[in-house]
Order: sequence, then structure tokens, then C-alpha cells
Amino acid sequence: MINIRYHIVSLTAVFLALGLGVALGGTFLEGTTIDLLERNIDSAEVRIDRTQAENDQLQGQVDAARQRDQALLEGAPLEVADRLADRPVLVIAPPDVDQTLVDGVRLVVENGGADLRGTLELRDPMTFDGDLDEGLVDDLGLDATTPGEARTETFALLSDALRGAGITEDEGTGSSGEAPEDPPTTTAVTTEPGPASTTSPDDSPALGTGDDPVDPDGEQPEVLSALLSRGYAQIVPGPGHDVSDPLLETTGYLYVFVSAPGIEEASNAMLLDLMPTGPLADLAPIVLVSEPSERPPADDEEEPPADAVAQVRASSDQGPLYATVDDADSYAGLVATVRALQDLDHGGRGHYGQGDGATAVLPPGP
Repeated sequence: MINIRYHIVSLTAVFLALGLGVALGGTFLEGTTIDLLERNIDSAEVRIDRTQAENDQLQGQVDAARQRDQALLEGAPLEVADRLADRPVLVIAPPDVDQTLVDGVRLVVENGGADLRGTLELRDPMTFDGDLDEGLVDDLGLDATTPGEARTETFALLSDALRGAGITEDEGTGSSGEAPEDPPTTTAVTTEPGPASTTSPDDSPALGTGDDPVDPDGEQPEVLSALLSRGYAQIVPGPGHDVSDPLLETTGYLYVFVSAPGIEEASNAMLLDLMPTGPLADLAPIVLVSEPSERPPADDEEEPPADAVAQVRASSDQGPLYATVDDADSYAGLVATVRALQDLDHGGRGHYGQGDGATAVLPPGP
């Protein structure tokens, strides 16, 4: 039976244990373990400070490089001056591309003497992931009965409008004239194959292959007007232009498609599906640009989706047909963008930069 003596013994044992714990904590632990913990903490703090200093130094180098690129671009436009000689240029970007990259492309196109008509910003509805838009079907006279069919027909019409406005009257150009059978080659800086394409022309519907390129008649194509009015796209006008000015209303257009690492696959698909395969004379004169990935994925991270530049380079069908630039956030990449646009008029198609699949840093020529 439990009695008062049992309670006294139990309480005495508890207090004795507490006393021993306090004694140990105030002698052995304080004198040895705590010193060891403090040394470990101090060592960790030193490593953290060293790593932070290295990160700050690297970030400073990155910021300085970007500032140099910006200063070169703004202060030394002679490298690209008049290369585009009043040619109408339209920049096309999907929803989640960094605006800084788009702004850099716009600036160098302006410095190249082009008539920058604006940026056509494709918006999320261009994925056609929702319900069938009966209004768009009626506006464009589509035969579609599902969102997927509406997407295919709409992209075909828009691609045809881009192709028609990209026609030039000059013989031997990369759009309406006869392109050389073998495009000019350049000095190789890397020949590693690009990442595997996530969309293949062989596995997807043939987009951008409507009846014929739309012959510009001075008016904005119906498909573009419908997409703008129904919120599928919006236009940011170029210098001297207004949002109400017609686009793709004449021939001679050049196009810069802007992609980036890590954006959604659906965003890259918007650009790729406007870039059909076929004879060079039937294609819109497009330079597809991107920027390098900031860092490789960690061991426990999934590989990010390949951007449109990587996918075009990896495609045996699209790779030979379109020019690409993989470092359009740098001065060299922006200069390459203008020179690649200029080169399209002479049938030139190359892959420029320092990423996988690039054949040269810059296009050939003066």
C-alpha cells in the first residue's frame, strides 16, 4: 500500500535528480559542451560571412557587367546604326517573359534605325485552355467546335498574317526572294546539341499553314484585330506610333520573338506554333531570342522547361529555318539580334551566342 513514507521518498528522489542536473549543467556542460557549441557557432558564422561576401562580389560583377552592356548599348549605337534602315519591326512576346529583356530588344531595334511598330504581347487566353470562345469563332468565321480546334485555326491565321507582312520585293531575300540553298556558315564556338525539344513539328498539328500568306492591303488583318479586341493580346506601340495604328498592314516586316528560360511550356508553344516549317520563301522573317539560364538546377530539382530557342535549335525541322540568339540580355546578344535581322534579307539563318547549339557569337559580315 502506498503511504506517506512512499511519497516522501519519491519527492526526495525527484529533487535529488533536479539538483544533480543543475550541478552538471553548471559545471561540466558549461565548461566543455557550451564552449564547443560556441566554437561551432562562431565557425559557422565565419563561413556564412565568407559566403555572403563571395555572393556580394559575384553579384557586383554581374551588376557591373549589366551596366557595361547598358552603357555600350546606349552610348555606342554605331555598331547597329542604320542596319535596319526604317524597316518595320514587330516584337512578339508571350505572357511571362521579363519586361527588362523585352525593353532591351526594343532599344537595340530602335538604335538599329528600324521603324519599331511595337510589341505584340500575347496573353494567357492564347493558350485556349478555357471554354470555346463563340465570339472569336464568329468574328473569324472559324469551323472550330472545341478550344483546341479554335487554337489551331487562330494560330494558322495569325501565322499567315505574319508571313504576308514579312514579304519583301527584293530578289534574293529570306522572305519573298530566292534564298540560297546553303545558308552562310559561321565560325563555330560550340557544337554541343541543344536540349531535347518539348514540342515536335512531327508530333503536333501543322500550325501556321492556312490557305496562303495574307497579302497586306493597308489594313490590319482581321485575326489580329479580333485578338486585340477580345483580350487575347495587347500592343505596346513603338516610338511615334499609337496603339490604334494598324499593324501588319504592309510588307517588309521583320519579327523578333522573345523567349526566356523557365517560362511556362504553353508560353513557348505560342511562339513555336507561329513558326511553321516549309520553304524559306514561305516563312516569316523571324529572329528568336532568349537569355541564358541564371543557374543550373540543383540535384533535387527538375530540369526547367527548355525555352523556345533551345527547342528550335534541337529541331531538325525548324532549326535550319530560323535565326536564334541565346544571350539577348547582353550587349553582344543584342548586337547579334540586329545583325541577324539584317542577315535575313540575304537568306542568312544562324544560331548565335554561347549556349548549347550556337554556331557563332555574332553573325558574319561587317
